[in-house]
Amino acid sequence: MKSMSLKRLIHAAGMILAVGILTLTGCNNLLADRPASADTGGDTGSFGRFTITTGEETNARTLVPASLTFTKYVVSFSSGPETKADVTFQPLDPKTVTLATGSWTITLTAYTGTGAAEKAAARGSKAVTIAAGDNGAHAITLKPYGETGATGTFTYSVTLTSPATIDSSELTISAVNTATSLHTVDVTTAADRIGSKQLDAGQYLLNIWVKKDGNQTGRTEVLHIYPGLTTAASYTFSNADIYRAASASAANVTLSGTAGTAGVTGDVVITLTNETFADAILEDDDVTPWFTGLPAGLTAEAKTDAAAGSSSITIAITGTPGSSSAAPLSISIPATVLITSTAALAVTANPAAKFAILPKAPTVSTNPTGDGFIDHNYYAVVKAGAYVGPDVTLTAAEGAIRYTLDGMTPTASSTLYSGVFTVKPFPADTTLNAVAITTDGLVSAPLTQLFRLKHPIATPAGTIDYENETITGLVAGKYHYIYHDYTGNYLTGTKSSAGTAPGGIVNIGSQNIKATPNTIALTRAGESPTTPPTRDSEPQYFTLPARPAAPAVGDVAATVAGNDGQITSTTTAMEYKLSSAAAWTDCTGTSITGLTAGSSYFVRYKAVTTTGSEAFASAQASVEIQAATVTPYGIWIDGNPTKISAAETFDDALTYFKTNAAHIARVNAGPETDYTLKLKAGTDGNSISAQTRLWGGTAHDTTSDTVFYTDSTLTIEGPDSGTAAINMTAAAAYLYPQNITLKLKNNITIEYTIATTNTEALIAVGTGATLEMNDTVLITGNKHTNTAMGGSGVRVAGSGTFNMKGGEISGNAAGRRGGGVAVYDNGTFNMSGGKIVGNSMYTQNQANGGASGGGVSLFSRAKFVKTGGIINGSTADGDGAANTVDTNGTPAGTFATNTGLSGNNAGAAVFVNNTATSYKDSSGNTSSHTTAFPRQNGKVTGNISYDGLDTTTGTTSHFPGNAVLTGTWE
Repeated sequence: MKSMSLKRLIHAAGMILAVGILTLTGCNNLLADRPASADTGGDTGSFGRFTITTGEETNARTLVPASLTFTKYVVSFSSGPETKADVTFQPLDPKTVTLATGSWTITLTAYTGTGAAEKAAARGSKAVTIAAGDNGAHAITLKPYGETGATGTFTYSVTLTSPATIDSSELTISAVNTATSLHTVDVTTAADRIGSKQLDAGQYLLNIWVKKDGNQTGRTEVLHIYPGLTTAASYTFSNADIYRAASASAANVTLSGTAGTAGVTGDVVITLTNETFADAILEDDDVTPWFTGLPAGLTAEAKTDAAAGSSSITIAITGTPGSSSAAPLSISIPATVLITSTAALAVTANPAAKFAILPKAPTVSTNPTGDGFIDHNYYAVVKAGAYVGPDVTLTAAEGAIRYTLDGMTPTASSTLYSGVFTVKPFPADTTLNAVAITTDGLVSAPLTQLFRLKHPIATPAGTIDYENETITGLVAGKYHYIYHDYTGNYLTGTKSSAGTAPGGIVNIGSQNIKATPNTIALTRAGESPTTPPTRDSEPQYFTLPARPAAPAVGDVAATVAGNDGQITSTTTAMEYKLSSAAAWTDCTGTSITGLTAGSSYFVRYKAVTTTGSEAFASAQASVEIQAATVTPYGIWIDGNPTKISAAETFDDALTYFKTNAAHIARVNAGPETDYTLKLKAGTDGNSISAQTRLWGGTAHDTTSDTVFYTDSTLTIEGPDSGTAAINMTAAAAYLYPQNITLKLKNNITIEYTIATTNTEALIAVGTGATLEMNDTVLITGNKHTNTAMGGSGVRVAGSGTFNMKGGEISGNAAGRRGGGVAVYDNGTFNMSGGKIVGNSMYTQNQANGGASGGGVSLFSRAKFVKTGGIINGSTADGDGAANTVDTNGTPAGTFATNTGLSGNNAGAAVFVNNTATSYKDSSGNTSSHTTAFPRQNGKVTGNISYDGLDTTTGTTSHFPGNAVLTGTWE
């Protein structure tokens, strides 16, 4: 038996058993379809309705019991939106049923027999959806059915009329859904050719074959077994069956098309003689392997179903052929799909069943391509006045190319294409026709290409505008081409496209025409699509005159004010502009004034428009206005980069602050102002021989005082290299700021420079004043003999503040308190950096407080906050000498070294007059007095004493006060 796929077995069974629309099918050949009966009732607005009828299609390849008669049908409803009772009806009594809308599962059961002999014999189910007002359109397929153990009888009879003997014969019963063999009976001998089998109720596949002398015949049936009934199969075979000659033929058909083009279609009808298909062949099954010589790109598929046992099939050929073909169809049907043949069955050659696929038409390309082709129909190039056509290349996928240039259709005797050739469409149009012809004589569809000469569009009639450097008078809105660096009759220079403005202007400068003199050519672009299309115009030529040389002009630098620079040697024939500006300004005289320092300007000769003397504007001269040379010294105000005074010395600055009307006006009007005074290096002009008050406020004497608005700031800054020395040259000379901030920074030395002793500190910080001292500032050399007031380097009093951020106070001596710094009368000293070293203290009056504070002395409500810096240096550490106290009363010239005195004559580093200060001693204990103090960064050693406390009894001595010593002392 030849095997069948499960797909085809199920398909075959469905073809046999499926019945009409809305019929519930019973297997009773005696019953015909019946019309629907009347509606059983119900509102069809929310219900649907279907009609139950009976009937069966017959099929010659299906075996059923001869006595099969269904006595009744039962329809049951499940999985529905409501409960619905079963419906029973007789074969000749159809029913119409109304169901609620929704999804239902409907089961139909057919019965045989009556009374006690009644049995369920066939059954089928289907899920349906009922819509409102719908009559439905569904089919239910019945299959043999029986309860478990229900059987029927299968009988068979095989008769051989001739020959009397055979080589072999076999009958096989298989399961339809699995194609699994269940029963095999050898019916080779006569005794075995009649028999029976008990089979479970159901559906089977029956196959019988007979073999003799290498030939074979047989049948394939669908076998239905019903409970208690007999299904009989009877077969008769003869020599004609066994030895019949199988053949196949194809009907007339021509499969036409073009290689490379989609859409080839054609139906090939194949008819079998003395042979049938063993299995069902389904629609769309691929049968391409049956065809020999099928051009690549084509496929063959079954157009419709061919049932098992049928002898005809229609095959559809479709696709895009890859090559031409004129051969007849060559078809071979595999033996595996046939019932009898053991070898492939060749379809008889039919000259009328053939391919007629033509070659693909040739294609054309040209060199050069571009603006010559318009819609693939026009071409023209102009070179040196000659019309030259394109070089043409033809290609074809297959076959030889034959072409004509006279408009005639090519034939096999036309010119054979052998390589690139030139088409010259002058003076008339030329039509190229070409075909591809294969070796078997197939001729492609023709290629047709028209070559048409394009005539030039009108030549431009432009005029040069020398002033604006444009060409005017052109056709507005149309494209033109400028060819520059022009070197010959043909336009071989650099081409720039220029879309003209509505006024019809081409800007010469924007086309990068740099060099003059120069010849340029202007053409107007051809236009297409137009009728007829046009090519670029013949050129209009322009000879550009040489651009004049740039003018020779001079310049004058701006002054300190920065806006009075000049350009000189100009004439009225020139114009100028700021380099970043767009517009030019006419020169009106021999110079241009009021120009800003640091700005760049262009100057050129204007264009000449006089007929016969035309000229473009000249090349431009570039002029940079420089700022005036300014010394780095002087006075600035509020951070403005412009100086308000060129004072280079301290004396010049004091004169400015005392006498300048603008400064006095600022003092009177306010508000506070920041001044910066930068001094030149050296000592010239930097001497002070008397008290110099830097006064903030309105109560002042403008004759003697240097005045500022209250809370103003004066920063005195030394040069970037070298040192500016402010020398005190008299015994009562000192700086005295009040109600302002005085800042000292950058390479400044303040020094007492004469041999005699002094009665004042070098700087006395007065009421409301702040002194700020920074790196590279030195205060030195003072010899202070005043026993009533302290301080030799700096004295702070009257609620003044001294902020020491850097610099050095050294080499100073005091006659009573504070060889370096004295702070009293609510003054504050904040030390965050710098050094107070090598200062000394001496006295001639022990009874008046004695010698106290070689470095720093604080008394009378003073405050000292130290967060950094060095007091009392160490030569070993490179910080400078220690501060000292000397009570020998010999201040002149030299000062004896003493590491400290006991009692109330102490404090070589720091002395604090304070009755009530509490602090932490070196052990971390809170105490009110000590003869030593912890170290700050290792630079303050044990020479801090507190006048007013007896170190033994703790009783109060003289000069009680409330000076404070604080900061990050450790």
